[in-house]
Amino acid sequence: MKKPLLIIIAICFVIVLIALAVSLRGASDKELYNQHWNEGDKHGQEGNWDKAAESFTKAIRHYPALPGNYGSYVNRANSYSMLGKLDLALEDYQRVLDAFPDKSVTELGEVYYNRGAAYHKNGKPELAISDYEQAISIDTQIKSVHNKLAWLLATSPDEKIRNGKKALIHARIACEQTGNKNPSYLDTLAAAFAETGDFANALLTQKQAIDLETIAKNKADLAIKLEMYEQKLPYRTKK
Repeated sequence: MKKPLLIIIAICFVIVLIALAVSLRGASDKELYNQHWNEGDKHGQEGNWDKAAESFTKAIRHYPALPGNYGSYVNRANSYSMLGKLDLALEDYQRVLDAFPDKSVTELGEVYYNRGAAYHKNGKPELAISDYEQAISIDTQIKSVHNKLAWLLATSPDEKIRNGKKALIHARIACEQTGNKNPSYLDTLAAAFAETGDFANALLTQKQAIDLETIAKNKADLAIKLEMYEQKLPYRTKK
């Protein structure tokens, strides 16, 4: 009777060891995931997009599950976009979009916003507008998407893209959501006023943006646009 009991005890001991090993491995994966995610975030803030993409790839290896880890895929996609690797970025965005069974969850507003920014940066404004609008339809509280859409509609060099009235709507929403205290958003609102030919309000708004701006370089950029509005010239981006 003793031998079967010893065997049972031995088996239980092995099971406990296996469970402990799995638990420790899981903890290790989580730690490594957090480490690589933080590294990727730091590289992104510093503009080291190659390193950021590499770090988020490592983070994904330790936590590949979707939609749970959608943030790593979106951040890697954003890094690819900044590197001009739009195809790779679009693959990651699509992976995330496909992973959410509920297509109305607020997380997808963030994904569409980021994909729109990738299209915007990489010279596909029509697709950017579509994604920005989709993001707003899911989550109207994403202030930056209203600002991005307004900026594109107000300042695009392509006449077919520009829509001053629509730009004003979204620029006002962005400014209202930030209490008219964000100089970048006020800059966009001024550009929207200029696009509609309302240079009096463009000047007034641009001066508010300059007063609120604390970074010298940004203040100088705002002043250049102010001079254009004084000459009744709307602002245009290069692409």
